[in-house]
Amino acid sequence: MTATATSTLRATARAMVQAPKVILAADESTGTMGDRLSSVGLPNTAENRNAFRRLLFTTAGIEDYVAATILFEETLANPELVELLTSKGIIPVVKIDQGLVDYGPNGEKIVKGFFADKLAPRLELYARQGARATKFRSLFSITDNELQLPTDECILLNAFAQAEFARICQSVGLVPMVEPEVDFKGTHDIGTCEDASCEVLSAVFARLKLAGIDFEGMILKPSMVTSGQSAENRAGSHHVAMRTVRTLLSTVPSEVAGVAFLSGGQGDEEADENLAAIARHGREQMSPFRFTASFGRGLQRSALKTWGGDDANIAIAQAVFIEKCRQTSEASVA
Repeated sequence: MTATATSTLRATARAMVQAPKVILAADESTGTMGDRLSSVGLPNTAENRNAFRRLLFTTAGIEDYVAATILFEETLANPELVELLTSKGIIPVVKIDQGLVDYGPNGEKIVKGFFADKLAPRLELYARQGARATKFRSLFSITDNELQLPTDECILLNAFAQAEFARICQSVGLVPMVEPEVDFKGTHDIGTCEDASCEVLSAVFARLKLAGIDFEGMILKPSMVTSGQSAENRAGSHHVAMRTVRTLLSTVPSEVAGVAFLSGGQGDEEADENLAAIARHGREQMSPFRFTASFGRGLQRSALKTWGGDDANIAIAQAVFIEKCRQTSEASVA
């Protein structure tokens, strides 16, 4: 990359994690968005998908709390919706992974549709459509039995894909959001999650380094280190913060522009409480990078339910949405 291209990448990455703002994940695939719409009695049509996203993006003051928004391909291809974001200084990000497929006999997952030779042309199209960054997700399962998941093979395959994705993204001038998600589902305790998270992040950053990634021009989107969703005596926010910050400081290079946590299925209040505790503990430990949020369902759920497809409810749904954005923004700088 040229010095100018590198400088632009780094400036975009810094802007995406600027305090006190967060990142809105509005990148639900057509199928996932269908499930969300179905929950409020609406059919899964492009009109309904675009209408809800338009409701979010036209919310007054969204730019005060949201620095960037992750989009699905369908949304990025809609110039009206992209312009609603860019006119407010919100950075469009596009989700480029195509889901997950089974790997091996134990239910592990690897990314679907990753072909390096086909990725660059897609990214060039996304850049022309207004994207300035991308997001690519891998998923790692944890079990508390003799299977000892995630396996080394699954970790290495996904780490390689993440590194190639990041390399190609930066080569065409887009900031990669690397998302190695350690699954929240399960009965595992927080110590098991910490061990798995350390192993996953260590492998991912080893591959990123080998690929020559400019860490100042990338964002990490990890899971928080938590007990499993179905675990007994789940750890509280103090222990979540301590173990999450310890894990990241021991595995993530200090040059990385920022860390934007996914909520991973946590409840809205739990995710904000854990984020606030992590932000405080990160400052105490003099973290070199900012901890922020990249939440999806947690920011949108109440607004979708309030709207329900009725235009008469748009104003109140937007009020609900902006309040949730404010709460998460405040948690990120608690």
